[in-house]
Amino acid sequence: GRLFGLLEDWRTELDLVRDALVRHLKFWISETGIDGFRYDAVRHVELDFWRTCVPEIRRYASAVGKSGFRQFGEHSAPDSETVGEVSKGAGFDGMVAYPLYYRVRELIQGQDGAWEDLRNEIEQGCFRYRDSRENLVFLENHDVDRLLGLLHDMPGDHAQESAIALL
Repeated sequence: GRLFGLLEDWRTELDLVRDALVRHLKFWISETGIDGFRYDAVRHVELDFWRTCVPEIRRYASAVGKSGFRQFGEHSAPDSETVGEVSKGAGFDGMVAYPLYYRVRELIQGQDGAWEDLRNEIEQGCFRYRDSRENLVFLENHDVDRLLGLLHDMPGDHAQESAIALL
């Protein structure tokens, strides 16, 4: 198949492909001494692959002396229930905190109920993850609108100062 209609899709449902990908991940650990992986777009790979990959990489990393090796998944859904299901199902150490990002963005944009939604995400959303204390929090990255773009309609000329303060 094709991802987004233009990128060839890895057939991760096949053992041959799974084994090759896991071998490559192990190669990068052994060759570089890295301390973790951030897996991009994990929603585009079936959960069963991650259920195999994540514990095997954790086992391997520990065997080569990297007991603190971390594995983070990136799933851009706006709700912690969806992202949390992947977090728990795959066993990632943490996730890229997209649901929290979306609540902060709604607050910046002045949406009704944004403070309440942000509070609920902080107080309740954390229980949907394997361990939300490990989530990677961000306010902007290469996949989302930049803060200056979100703040451009602020009264006066304070968008840049506000973006710096938020970051």
